[in-house]
Order: sequence, then C-alpha cells, then structure tokens
Amino acid sequence: MADVTVAAGDSAREALKRFLTGEPGQPPSLETLRRATLSPLAHVRLPDHPDAEALRSDHALQSARHLMLRAQLSPLLAELDRQDVRTLVFKG
Repeated sequence: MADVTVAAGDSAREALKRFLTGEPGQPPSLETLRRATLSPLAHVRLPDHPDAEALRSDHALQSARHLMLRAQLSPLLAELDRQDVRTLVFKG
C-alpha cells in the first residue's frame, strides 16, 4: 500500500484499514483514497461516500486506462502466442 502521510495521528491509516477489511466506521477521505491509489475501488465499495462523484470519475479514468493498455497489449500477446512463446501477464 502507498505511504499515507497524516498530520493528525494515524486516523487516515485506520480509516484505510477499516475500508480494506470491511469494518464499519468513518470512510477515508478522497485525498487519502487517492494517495493510496484506492479511489477507483472506493467508487464500488462506498457508493454513499461524500465524494462519490469524484470517486466515480477516478473509476472511469482507471477503466479507460485499463482498456487502453489492454488494447495495446492484446496484439503483442497474440503474436507471441502465434510464435509459441509462453507468456504470463501480471500487474507489477
């Protein structure tokens, strides 16, 4: 998980922990979710978040990025398959 700097103790870290484990409580702020690169996921998991519109936008941008990368990678993987080159794609 990305490092989250918090001025007031570990409140952001605790909010992220609750978010990730599904525990009830105050949701993380939009800034905290973005710093931890979790705002696209939060769009799905926190539909009533005070910044739901911004989370939806982050989710849409992440989805567009995914589709763009997939479009670029698919022809390469298809060619490698035709050449009998075994591949394994994973997120780094």
